[in-house]
Amino acid sequence: TSPVLSYEDGGKQVAFIQRNGSTGTLQLVLLKWAAGQGSAGAPAAPSVAANAADYATARTNAGSAMYVMTLNGTSNTGNVPTYSSPFVDYVDDVLWVGDGNGRLHKFTGVFKGTPAEVVGGGFPATLEAGLKLSPPVSNNGQVYIGSSAGAATVGGKLYRVNASTGVV
Repeated sequence: TSPVLSYEDGGKQVAFIQRNGSTGTLQLVLLKWAAGQGSAGAPAAPSVAANAADYATARTNAGSAMYVMTLNGTSNTGNVPTYSSPFVDYVDDVLWVGDGNGRLHKFTGVFKGTPAEVVGGGFPATLEAGLKLSPPVSNNGQVYIGSSAGAATVGGKLYRVNASTGVV
């Protein structure tokens, strides 16, 4: 999906969602790039962090680093792509993304802290099981996100989710 850039470090980090081809699951990819590494003819591979704490440390180092987190639960039905790009609340360092199974995911510490998906306390929030979600936006403690249209009156709606509790 469309990438989002970090803000406070001058755009040295990028986050995007990808689909793992072998499992069909969705993954959040966090990438910190370093200027001067590699070229178009000879690209440089970033170091891959084994866990979130390693990535938080690696992002402060001189070289490029990458961390991949699988979204919690069944994030993609029918092995289809997602249509939800991530949205970042830069003040709180929170990333929001919808999946292909009608759930809103919340990640904390994406650009400044130790990245983690919030699991529990209402998250991931199920909006409409089995439906693809649009890119979310957050404002003033609320997250707004739409769903694709399903059969009859299912889907094709705009949802408001409490950013703290996950209540739809």
